Order: sequence, then structure tokens, then C-alpha cells
Amino acid sequence: VNWSDLNIDGEMRLLEEALQAADRKSDTSMVRTIGFQLVSLYEAPQNADKIQDLITISKKYAGEKWDILTYRSIIKQFTWENELDSMLKYTKLAVESVRGQNNSLEYGLMRSYVEDLNLSGRSGEALTVLRD
Repeated sequence: VNWSDLNIDGEMRLLEEALQAADRKSDTSMVRTIGFQLVSLYEAPQNADKIQDLITISKKYAGEKWDILTYRSIIKQFTWENELDSMLKYTKLAVESVRGQNNSLEYGLMRSYVEDLNLSGRSGEALTVLRD
């Protein structure tokens, strides 16, 4: 597909069709890859229903042990929906999943989580997270 010849709506439509095909085939890898691409195209509030559907599909294919790509996709979807509690919940879970690795991923997630808590007026919780 030559993406440069398509507008955003055309790109979304093709990706949505590909997502449906991958879902029918239960192709976890493709569902997750396409879902991650779609979430970067969707805009709230006009795509709110599509974002909710994508959250459901993302959770379905995430499996029992989520990787960072899954967490980031879910977090971004909840951010677009302005569902701060859910966004913070999954950011916290992402932080917990990498805690103790002492790498840039852990520190980046911690920084994002603390910033999100501060922006949502919950800076007291940020201190608790940093102490842990």
C-alpha cells in the first residue's frame, strides 16, 4: 500500500479492515501491530467508539503477561478517551512490570507516571511512587 496516496481516513479504513481480518484469524501479532498503528491515527472525541473497541481488542490479545508495547497501546487509548483513572492504572501496572530492571525503560515509565499523576492533580500519590 502506498500510504502517501491515501488520506488519513483511507489509511484508517485499510488498517481497520486488516485488523478485522487478523482478529478473524486470531493472529495476535498482527492484531497488536495494527492496533498500535490505529491508536496513533484515532482522535478523540470523533473516534471515541473506535478507541473503545480497540481497547477491548487490545486486552483480548494481550495474554496473561503483558509486554510494554501492550501497556503503552492501552495507556495511549485511555489517554485519548480522557479516562485518567484507567490510564493511571495501566501506567502503574507497566511501571510495576519493569520495576527493578534499572534501565531507561523503567525510568521513562516512572517519569511518565509521575508526570501523569501531577497533571491529574494527584501529586501526593507521586511521592509515594517515588519512595517505593
